[in-house]
Amino acid sequence: MKVGIFTLYSAFNYGAFLQAYATQEKIRSLGHDVVVVDFEPFSARRARYRTLVSRRPSTLTFNFAKFLAFRKAWEQLRIERTLPDRRYDLAVLGSDEIWNVRNPTFQPLPQYFGLDINSRVIASYAPSSSDSTLQEVQAKEFAVRGLARLSNVSVRDERTYEIAAALTGRVPTLVLDPTFLLDWSRFKGAPVLKNYLLVYTYGLAPEQIAEVQAFARSNQLTTVSPGFNNSWCDHVLPADPFAFLSLMANASYVVTDTFHGTIFSILYGRQFMSFAAKKPKIQHLLKLFGLEGRAVNGSNTIGQTLLQDIDYPSVGERRLPLQKASEEYVDSILQSAATAAP
Repeated sequence: MKVGIFTLYSAFNYGAFLQAYATQEKIRSLGHDVVVVDFEPFSARRARYRTLVSRRPSTLTFNFAKFLAFRKAWEQLRIERTLPDRRYDLAVLGSDEIWNVRNPTFQPLPQYFGLDINSRVIASYAPSSSDSTLQEVQAKEFAVRGLARLSNVSVRDERTYEIAAALTGRVPTLVLDPTFLLDWSRFKGAPVLKNYLLVYTYGLAPEQIAEVQAFARSNQLTTVSPGFNNSWCDHVLPADPFAFLSLMANASYVVTDTFHGTIFSILYGRQFMSFAAKKPKIQHLLKLFGLEGRAVNGSNTIGQTLLQDIDYPSVGERRLPLQKASEEYVDSILQSAATAAP
């Protein structure tokens, strides 16, 4: 079958790329002709490109190198420009924050909600509304119309579940992010650095930086920041997404405030902590795996959290049924498309 993925793949962060790659590879492994559909006008991407611009020469140089790294990585996606006469057997919406109507770096286009797509079956897989409210999503008339026509609805977090349920009158399926559906061990590679703490954050407060640096010094670790020009780290690397996976897999410890930074810490069995305050999608993720203690709050420090061992066998026991249910959902939408009327 011809399957089109409608997602935000072209943001300059690792999660956006890796979730699109994971969805593509999972469906392709099941024997289908799958493409990532490029339907965004350039005007919708302008805000993301503006994030690369800086008056600081060092930051501009870093961001240009990152741009080149991502442009090369996009070659691993089967990107197809949308055409008026293009028809799919199945259109998959997601994953990532495609239902977040308040994200300033992209436009909430109708296609993210299932409109203006020529497909026999349209289903969502693990989208997130992030911190958007029901009222904000409901205010987008096309979002309400689009969600109503979905054949199957799944989401990746509790907040999005509540919004989808309210707007569709149906019971959505809670699934794992598609990155949980692939085996990423082949990307581990040989370590290019040793004894390091990986810092994958949009930015930390001065007191948090000081605490991370103190922990690194006391444990004879260097600090490495891939993807973000956190100049206080020992190494800042404009790595491509696959190099990021190797850095994550070989890190001694991980400090992150991102959803996919948390996911890959779990997938690679790292000792990590996550700044999850005011981030419901990360809080939901940690709760799923019984890892609420990895979120730093007023009662624990970064160092205390990092040094507390994680019971990964128990995490694995929680993951298995969740992954099975997620894979069964993928099978169900493919079956729906296979049996739908032409």
